[in-house]
Amino acid sequence: MTFRHILVPLNGSDRDAVALETAFVLAPQFGAHVSALLVRPDTRAVMPIIGISLFPDVIADIANSAKQAADRAAGIARDTFSAIAARAGMTVVERPERRDTATTSFEEVEGFFFDCVSRAARFADLVAFGSLGEPTDYQLSAGFSDVLMAVGRPVLVSPKPLVRLPEKVVIGWDGRYAAARAVCMALPLLAQAKEVVAITARHPRRDLPNLEGLQGYLALSGIRVTESIVERGERSTGEALFDAAGNAGAELVVMGGYSRSPLREALLGGTTAYAVEEASLPVFLMH
Repeated sequence: MTFRHILVPLNGSDRDAVALETAFVLAPQFGAHVSALLVRPDTRAVMPIIGISLFPDVIADIANSAKQAADRAAGIARDTFSAIAARAGMTVVERPERRDTATTSFEEVEGFFFDCVSRAARFADLVAFGSLGEPTDYQLSAGFSDVLMAVGRPVLVSPKPLVRLPEKVVIGWDGRYAAARAVCMALPLLAQAKEVVAITARHPRRDLPNLEGLQGYLALSGIRVTESIVERGERSTGEALFDAAGNAGAELVVMGGYSRSPLREALLGGTTAYAVEEASLPVFLMH
């Protein structure tokens, strides 16, 4: 198991650089191709939905403003891609192709961000995002949720770029299916790590999950995992997990994503919502 195709969705924001730098660190280690996908907004997304007709001149002004904004974002994204690819020594090709070295390509499409990214993610081994932060960008948040839940692909969210393959990896272990799937999909990264720790935040109403199956599975790949139990106290599970991971010097957290619905997590809070909005560590997620 390895990562042969890494997708990096771009939108012309500061997050693009973080996602690209992270992908370009991973790609040479796995001989992967990095597809940088810029999504220009569909003009239908900027037209106001109101109960009266607009004058043609007003519609034209809105369309022109949207095009100008899209042109600026596209220029920024392309310049960012070119600069970071050159700095990383990546070979730029027109489309994905098998080579002895890592390669990258840049593609520009128009449409709704979440729709274009979801379609492209169907044949990606990993989708890399920069920090999502507060969910003020609906298109970005929807793209992340769709890739994780509807398309079912692993996602790497990085608030800051990776500078090397993570040497210490923490698994957020709760014994559930999503966490187990995340471990399976993150195996290429776990196999390269020097230390792997499974951290469980003790829940007052749940028994501690069994670690035996996880240890046995990883042992087949020569990976030794140690266990750490942390007390939540007054903190949420997400806070307890990432506090412990940070204190342990982890460079990556592997965890299941959205054991509850994204809407419920957004409203009530949850470990995934905390991971993508608050965490200062890169997070590998699988639903």
